[in-house]
Amino acid sequence: MHDASIAVLKFGGSVLRDRAALGDAAREVARVIARGERVIAVVSALRGRTEELLAECRAEREPLSANAIALRVGQGERECAASLVVALKELGIDATALDPASMQLVACGDPLDADLVSVSLPHVHAALARHSAVVVPGFVAIDDRGNAVLLGRGGSDLTAMFLAQRLSARCRLVKDVDGLHDADPAALRDASQRRRATYAEVAQRGGQLVQSKALAFARANGFAFEIGALFRDTPTIVGADAAVAHRTKARIAVIGSRGMVGAELRLVLAQRGHGEPLGFANASDCEGAALDVAFLAVSAEAALALAPKLLANGVRVVDCSSAFRERSDVPLVVPEVNARDLASASNAGLVASPNCSATMLVLALAPLHAAFGIEHVSVATYQAVSGAGRAAVEALESETKAQLSGVEPVASAFPQPCAFNVFPHESALDDESLCNEEEQKLVAESRRILGQPSLPIDASCARVPVRRAHCQAVVVTLSRHASLVDVRAALQRARGVSLLPDAGPDAASARHATSRDELLVSRIRWAQSELDKPEGERRRVALWLACDQLRKGAALNAVQLAEAAGWI
Repeated sequence: MHDASIAVLKFGGSVLRDRAALGDAAREVARVIARGERVIAVVSALRGRTEELLAECRAEREPLSANAIALRVGQGERECAASLVVALKELGIDATALDPASMQLVACGDPLDADLVSVSLPHVHAALARHSAVVVPGFVAIDDRGNAVLLGRGGSDLTAMFLAQRLSARCRLVKDVDGLHDADPAALRDASQRRRATYAEVAQRGGQLVQSKALAFARANGFAFEIGALFRDTPTIVGADAAVAHRTKARIAVIGSRGMVGAELRLVLAQRGHGEPLGFANASDCEGAALDVAFLAVSAEAALALAPKLLANGVRVVDCSSAFRERSDVPLVVPEVNARDLASASNAGLVASPNCSATMLVLALAPLHAAFGIEHVSVATYQAVSGAGRAAVEALESETKAQLSGVEPVASAFPQPCAFNVFPHESALDDESLCNEEEQKLVAESRRILGQPSLPIDASCARVPVRRAHCQAVVVTLSRHASLVDVRAALQRARGVSLLPDAGPDAASARHATSRDELLVSRIRWAQSELDKPEGERRRVALWLACDQLRKGAALNAVQLAEAAGWI
């Protein structure tokens, strides 16, 4: 399920044949806006313009650097974006253009064939809030130093899909043919259009319809998209939904469906094309149900009792509780970090989704460990009350109202009132270490997921008066010196991570993270104690993280586990 309020339309060279064709593109954007959607229009250069600019580059006396070529060639897309804004305004549409630098559309790798890694969604949302249409030049991005890079031939497809996937928006690649056909419609008049197609079926066309790299991105992210013509509403739907339609659907259940994690699981499953799962409020309710895959959003005690029964009946189980996380025979996985560990789950049929705080921490640590090694981690967590369930959210709301009414709130969901208060995590203290259970889980699970059983980690966990999304202040001691540019680049390349500004209204926060799939990272800087050292001796890096603990910290991660294991 996509955000019904946003549509990403990509107009390529097959449609943008000349300047007159910009009028057709503008009218298509206006048509979609009239249906109530805000539009991001991703444009290629006008047909032939890219070849002209490449010829200019080759004609230079001195060879140009790759970044200089990218800057020159990207001019074609920027010209087209500016022209489409003018055409839209002539139709009375409030439109603006966003260039890669202004929305921090960052790519890494070959400067002439780079891969997109991050975008500042707050910048995009801000533009959409002010304008009905936002026009983006496709094919171009910036690297971590702000230099221009290209996304390879057909890269506008990748720009459109990347933005749509990050925004949970509908994506249509607007072509000169109305979708995928069984035969070439130009050669065979009665060629039959396919209403749905799998990634593999589109890949067989060899990049003629969709850039191969963009198609690989869609497949890797389970992202469905449309291929259609101007002024038509009969596109071919490619991807997640189509793939499901071509096979027998797994019979999926969410057990504990009325809780906050259970409700989020049902939402994520639907959004990722797996249909509406069966919902069971309690573990006992699912007895006798014919199932293939069960997501357990119940207590550890209930999971311990239920999982063996499900497994005995051939049901594959993804457990979101702490019941199995310490068992060496049960994989504990964050797919972006250690999906390889799922291999041991293919026969056992049981995988565990980690503690939400551990999940967000390892998303940041894994790319740094891979690039530079890690010697020590210090983390302080600021955890939203919804991590303790719906009753805790209701307590926050009622206590806040009481406090604002001049009445001293009475604690209900926690040992202390949670409104206007910050206190240590409420889980039980260990008598010997004096660490609470949440801190122990965070340390033990992070070590296991990273495959570093002896990694020194110091954790302090607290509750804060926030409904949803956790934050963490992290200091990482790297095994060797790396510049902050290198650290930022490693994080930008990481799957599931988005870098936001270090300060101001767009810095990572619980509000920004709410309902987002990614880990948000801000304030990448040297730890203060490092500032007295020479630059080349600094190794301690500070980070600020924010993540939706109900989504990526629980439901989304669980669904990704089942997808990666091939169960759904």
